Amino acid sequence: MKNIRILSLIAVLTIFFGCETETFRPVIDLENGDFISAEFTSPATGSAVLNFEDADSEFEKLEWSASDFGVTLPVEYTIVASADANFASTYEVGV
Repeated sequence: MKNIRILSLIAVLTIFFGCETETFRPVIDLENGDFISAEFTSPATGSAVLNFEDADSEFEKLEWSASDFGVTLPVEYTIVASADANFASTYEVGV
């Protein structure tokens, strides 16, 4: 009877601890990969200056090309603004 309990305990422990779920984590090879990074298409420089004289007019539309990493991945784009040219302090304008 004692041997059956020990064998049952070993079987239960093997079931619970013997199997692990493997997770797939894709890796992008930045050196040799064929991927396309996002680039600004409008404005062409990727930056723009706002001033008080034009505060009542509509700002130009920001547009960029989509990234392509060769696999379907969620991509998030964030527009960041700063009051100084060095971007010492920034805040998010939109996504």
